[in-house]
Amino acid sequence: MDLHIDEEKKEGCITGEAVEELALAKEDDEDDQLLDQELVELPDELMPSLRGKREYTTEQELQDALVVAGLADLPIILVGGRALLKTPSDQHNIFTTKYVQNFVRWSKNSWGMCTGTHKIHMPRNKSRDPDISYWGYPRCVKVDGDLVPADYGSVPDVVVQFSWNNKRGCEEEAIVDIMTKSLEKDHGTCNNSLPRLGYLIKVQFKRKRRLVNAVKGKYTQDMEGLDIYRLESNTTLADAYDASNDRARAWSYTPGDEESYIEIGPQDLGITGFQAWLCGTYRIPVSKIFLRMEEYHKERQKDGLAT
Repeated sequence: MDLHIDEEKKEGCITGEAVEELALAKEDDEDDQLLDQELVELPDELMPSLRGKREYTTEQELQDALVVAGLADLPIILVGGRALLKTPSDQHNIFTTKYVQNFVRWSKNSWGMCTGTHKIHMPRNKSRDPDISYWGYPRCVKVDGDLVPADYGSVPDVVVQFSWNNKRGCEEEAIVDIMTKSLEKDHGTCNNSLPRLGYLIKVQFKRKRRLVNAVKGKYTQDMEGLDIYRLESNTTLADAYDASNDRARAWSYTPGDEESYIEIGPQDLGITGFQAWLCGTYRIPVSKIFLRMEEYHKERQKDGLAT
């Protein structure tokens, strides 16, 4: 896009299409992140606690302010120097609920349990909330016939994080924090072995375009593929890009590619011996994840909602 516009400028004219591209780029800079359905302005009722401040230089500065204000547990993140509240969209909630139910059916209340809401504590009063958390049955007890974690404050065996935003860094710091800094409990010690496994699944979007018949926001982006990161305990995204590190992996998927899978093996759930053979591996085809995400995404576009 930039090269195309520069050439037109050299010739002394700019086409209508180029003007449109410039306008989109300018408006993107102004409000792109605010259109993300998972990021909203801080509610006015929080501002007195933060002394009216919405902009911060670093994430550490923001976190220190949240600790002083007693708001450290809220999912407030720094985007472009502005503090925003992360709120799951209906699209996000429906999708994660679907995969919680999927695991429950596979497990048959025998091999483990999972939930879409669980807080993992971090140092300095921070916390992270993975989209899906899994516990193998060795760390569960039965209550009224259902498996539940023996300690609700415990770090899960496996976590999955979804990102509906292809901005660099979105959810990447979250999954690294979870895999390297999780505490045994609130203000507890660092857990060096859990989670055993974590996945980050990020949507790849095509170029932004105007949303026809928009009722909320102005633009949309069509899904193009997925970026997937598989991390074992105490590994990072840098490890995933290191071909010599077999404990972490990164790959991409676009429709038509050879099938790949999100896999949770019995060892990832703490299941060993003969029981591991009986349990088998929980597998989700990446193509199905893409199709389901795209289905929800297209429905939102159909309703005229910005994405």
